[in-house]
Amino acid sequence: MFAGQFVSSKILPIQQSTSIGEVQSIFLDTEQKLLPLLDADIVVGWISAQQVLQSIELDAPVGTLALPREPKMEVKIDTHFFELVRIFSESNAKQLLVIDANDAYTGLILADEIGMQWHEQTYLKSPGAILVLEMDWIQYSLAEIARIAESNEVKILQVVLQKKSEGSAKLKIALKLDRYEIGGLLAAFERYGYQITYKFTGDDETGFFEERYKWLMKIIEA
Repeated sequence: MFAGQFVSSKILPIQQSTSIGEVQSIFLDTEQKLLPLLDADIVVGWISAQQVLQSIELDAPVGTLALPREPKMEVKIDTHFFELVRIFSESNAKQLLVIDANDAYTGLILADEIGMQWHEQTYLKSPGAILVLEMDWIQYSLAEIARIAESNEVKILQVVLQKKSEGSAKLKIALKLDRYEIGGLLAAFERYGYQITYKFTGDDETGFFEERYKWLMKIIEA
């Protein structure tokens, strides 16, 4: 799961030779406050909706209003999903610019789209139960958890880790499993002393996506 997989199809870049009048029309048709500015396929900066919409020189090239590039809002095409989440969280950015190894524009990642795209590209949409375990960090062993699961003929498709709270030694482990019938696994986890704080086993199929998506958003926003 890398940056190139999360590029939005909604946003097109602006060439610096485009007239301010044309760009005004583009901003009026989008909710974006900033758009990337290119010279051919190379990023040269950003264009602000506020500057463009206040300008009266409609025939002038929009490049005259360019804002400089901001490295904190740029990622390489091979940046991993978890690094994207960290950058969004720390910068409060609404979008990130994706560039390739030659500094060429690849696209934009929008903060409000990334959770849904991750859902589409991972095992979250596959049928199967979700469990959340809670334990001290020192007790955590994915190998042991996987061994218990597989001994009960259940495979773990995806794992997400989260601190219970800032500075806490407690850890939450969200497990996406390959089946709903996990009675034996639940009993096994209890025998081994694991605390189960959340479970979804397919009883309410209509609420399945909503539950998964809420959990994903909690992880991303933590």
